[in-house]
Amino acid sequence: MSFSGATTPLALYKRGSGIVGSTSLAGSSVRGAAAIISWKRLILSPFWAKGPGGNLSWLLPVGQFGISYYDSVASADCRFCFSGIDIFAEAAVEMKKALAGLCGAVFPIGERGRLGFQGRYYPAGFSGKHSGALRTWSKTSDESGITLSYGCGDLAASADFACRLSQKRKQLKIIVSDIFKISPVWALKLKAQYRTRDYGNGRTRSELRSDLCYTRPSYAVNLRLDAVHCDKTGFLSYAESGIGPEKGNRLWLRATLFWVDKWNDRVYSYERDAPGSFLVPSYYGRGFAASAYYKAKFSLGRRGSLSCYARVSFTGYWKNKKPSVPELRLSVAYSY
Repeated sequence: MSFSGATTPLALYKRGSGIVGSTSLAGSSVRGAAAIISWKRLILSPFWAKGPGGNLSWLLPVGQFGISYYDSVASADCRFCFSGIDIFAEAAVEMKKALAGLCGAVFPIGERGRLGFQGRYYPAGFSGKHSGALRTWSKTSDESGITLSYGCGDLAASADFACRLSQKRKQLKIIVSDIFKISPVWALKLKAQYRTRDYGNGRTRSELRSDLCYTRPSYAVNLRLDAVHCDKTGFLSYAESGIGPEKGNRLWLRATLFWVDKWNDRVYSYERDAPGSFLVPSYYGRGFAASAYYKAKFSLGRRGSLSCYARVSFTGYWKNKKPSVPELRLSVAYSY
């Protein structure tokens, strides 16, 4: 099961990049050193990450062609725009193994709306170990599927149907989200998800999430209530406050309560962490969590700047006899 789906049409396709991005079938999720060399409409991006790789793009007035190579995987991609219609495709081959591919289009609907679709085929012989292409399961392998997505302003809706080729498994996932502006500083965010599949336990799972947000330049508050129903119904709620300028030194405080008796009803909640980190713990059991996250940036004049990030958290349980979990994370980044 994936954490989420492609909720907007623009999430369906790869945008042009000087260095091949993780959304490519050839992708490279790890890097050592990279360079960009441009000449007229050609952009060459060689890199080294435990082996050689690179991307060559040819930019056109209405689109681009590109070829990429990394870790025995070669791919070719294209993207064009005609009268507001974006058309994209990519094919990748793992040397002496399988051929994978995807294609799709995004159409304008009215003045603000966009409708998109994407089809994909990743055979079992294609490992896709560095790929970040759109998928339903954890790997870009052994899957075929189609995704439809509609977006208009803050409203987004998508439906994704996928099959496990070797295991004959099927799954359908539907996501709808919207943001209602109550006032210049208050907003209500709603998101609903529904997933059904023909295998395993917890074949049908639904989730409804609401966020009430208050936002000022130097202060922000977010109140969340999240309910998941599968075997039973699990609940999670938190209150979060941000103090300080958004682009300056800022402190975030969060208090969370959760009540989840069944593993299939577990609730995922994104947690703030240092840039480059992705922290989405799953809450299961009955308990509470508290966390503080602080980011600070110090100017070193002509020598650049120093950014510091600190996160401390504690998770406790009053049922299931699970041990408490204290955690401390520190990160420092130097820019020049």
